[in-house]
Amino acid sequence: MTWNASAKATATYQRLIEACDEFKFDLAKTFIVGKRVYTFEPDYMTHADGSITGDIFTVDQVQNIKRIEPFRIDANGKVTQNAPLKKFARKMVDL
Repeated sequence: MTWNASAKATATYQRLIEACDEFKFDLAKTFIVGKRVYTFEPDYMTHADGSITGDIFTVDQVQNIKRIEPFRIDANGKVTQNAPLKKFARKMVDL
């Protein structure tokens, strides 16, 4: 699957992945905000503006996954949509 994004959006996405608690509940790209566990997945679409978009999911203790909202990393590398991912980005990777 081929998709493209701006260099800054890609760098932010990579920093988020690196800061995640990989393999929490055997899921990649998990992070915790407050007491809730989240995971995220890009939609693997190329956007003309260079952004990266996808979905955020909550994960409960028995690994039920529920989609809660979309996320967006704009072409300048800022997380501009999704409150949990924005909080995680500010706290963990200073984005």
